[in-house]
Amino acid sequence: MKASIITATHNRADFLEKCINAILAQSFKSFELIIVNDCSTDNTREALQKFSKSKKVKIINLEKNLGPVGARNKAFEISRGEIIIVMDDDCVAEKKWLSAIMQPFKNKKIGMVTAYGEGAGTSTAYLRKAIGKKFFDECFKVEPFSSFSFREDTDLTFRILEKGFLKVEVPHLFAHYHRQPQTLLKKVKYAWSRLSNHVVDPLLFKKHPAMTAKFLNIKFGFLRNPLDDFKTATGLWFSKENYGLRSPQGVKFIDNKTVLHEIAIISTGVIYVLLVKAIRLYGSIIHEKFMV
Repeated sequence: MKASIITATHNRADFLEKCINAILAQSFKSFELIIVNDCSTDNTREALQKFSKSKKVKIINLEKNLGPVGARNKAFEISRGEIIIVMDDDCVAEKKWLSAIMQPFKNKKIGMVTAYGEGAGTSTAYLRKAIGKKFFDECFKVEPFSSFSFREDTDLTFRILEKGFLKVEVPHLFAHYHRQPQTLLKKVKYAWSRLSNHVVDPLLFKKHPAMTAKFLNIKFGFLRNPLDDFKTATGLWFSKENYGLRSPQGVKFIDNKTVLHEIAIISTGVIYVLLVKAIRLYGSIIHEKFMV
């Protein structure tokens, strides 16, 4: 089986070269790598020139910014592999990463393999015939807050599972280098971006009511368990040792070092719960599906 690895990139030339080199060094060799430069304004074009002569690398330079989902869909249109793999531009794979992802597809009932987690994301592979003609649904844009998307990978997961295919999780054989916002203003902007993403939760619930209810632990037909929202904001969704004010992507805001820190963490966690439910309520109006 041949794999098509899709990497969308925007203004991350510093990470991109490491990402590409790690993919080209994989022990599993039957793949093509499609890099979509999503209208970057840094030196991404120059960085990609180093790989332009590689027979395994295809480069698409977009003139209009489409966002990660639109860029990945462009790559899907020209991909030729039986397996489609999404890999973020800030990830560096171990040498056996691709081999581990491809191995389960020997079972024809497997529709997707992920090394990321329950809702999929980077380092996730999809069987082309399980996808169908449509890759990511661009209706999951976080409008009116931004042009980025959220839950589109979970939507694709549910679509594949609803067709009767199975999902397999494999070891996390890659490093993910999240950029940490350094200034207070950047941290506030980042926190708001993560919070506003949940405007599309009602859309996911509308499209896949049973699976979303289980995935998000929705009670009484409309209410996500507030404790789960609190755990998301305070790292407790992962482990007790991870307790602090932080995002699921690993961005830290407050570590639990003193009693004052703990008070701030709890207070901000409660505020997060109230805000995220307000965002979902707004999303309920937009997507005509009540969920908070």
